[in-house]
Amino acid sequence: MQPSAVNSTVLLFDKLTQNTYRYGIPPICILGLTGHIINVFLFTRPTLVDSSCCNYFLASSCVALFQILFSQPVHFIQFGLGIPLTNTWLCRIQFYVAHSAYLASSFLITLATADRFASSCRQVKHRRWANLTIARKLVPIAIIIACAVNSHIL
Repeated sequence: MQPSAVNSTVLLFDKLTQNTYRYGIPPICILGLTGHIINVFLFTRPTLVDSSCCNYFLASSCVALFQILFSQPVHFIQFGLGIPLTNTWLCRIQFYVAHSAYLASSFLITLATADRFASSCRQVKHRRWANLTIARKLVPIAIIIACAVNSHIL
């Protein structure tokens, strides 16, 4: 390939990325916020708040709401509008929060899966793990671990 062909391909991909962020992030934010707010209302109902599995999903939705409100607007400004972030610490903090929230949300959904497995297990020693007290202890631990794993970003 000639240098001009490479440059035009790079410019094409740059424009494609910018348009994807410009027109893709607002609907994703609107749908994500709506879905996670509905999840918060659903999982805080009196019949569900006493379920250990629902506590994991509630925490995951809250973490995802935080991620959407903190990270996606910065992505929209930086990549959609083409305004570069010149503050190194702002970039690091935004990157850290986004990746920690992604990881914490995944951890919490994994814990909800393990909780469902434990609650449906035939052995009593495994079913004991599926209770509200353990869920309320594991949620902050999972968030702390997710933040600690990504601490190298800062």
